Amino acid sequence: MHEDVSAVVFQAIPPRPVPWRKRFFWFLILRIARYRALRDWVSKRWLRQG
Repeated sequence: MHEDVSAVVFQAIPPRPVPWRKRFFWFLILRIARYRALRDWVSKRWLRQG
């Protein structure tokens, strides 16, 4: 049987605010992942082999 314990966990360990740099980093990553042209640009720019 499943029991939801999220309320108890959040009382014991309150969530902390996410630093703005981390939020901005993930914003960029998700924005890049949305568009094929940006994904291709990242692949050519940073993921070159050799």
